Amino acid sequence: MPVNRKVLTVTSIVLIIAFTSIILYSASTFTNPYYTVSEVTADPAGFTGRRIQMIGQVVNGSIWIGSGTLQFKIAEGGSELIVIYSGSMPQNFQEGISVVTVGNLVSENTFQATQILTKCPSKYQ
Repeated sequence: MPVNRKVLTVTSIVLIIAFTSIILYSASTFTNPYYTVSEVTADPAGFTGRRIQMIGQVVNGSIWIGSGTLQFKIAEGGSELIVIYSGSMPQNFQEGISVVTVGNLVSENTFQATQILTKCPSKYQ
């Protein structure tokens, strides 16, 4: 094999490995599993500071809105957490609905959300 062809082959292999590594790393950071409120409250030390997606139900009577901040309680399996979110209220957000909150557990009972996703109500219920 001529030297130029060897260099081209080695460079191609290195680039393929690098791009594959980047793709696999990127995919792993975007595929966060959903955790339940009870899983998070059972191990607050294990979740504090980690970016997670948490699913639960908005507790009736717990919504507070003030000066660009939305605060409410989320519950599941007998456990509750306070969620604090700065931003506009998500569409269809109301008491009693299932939501997915994305963010960080900042203390044993407080979750700082950077994103809130509401689950669409089923038209067959």
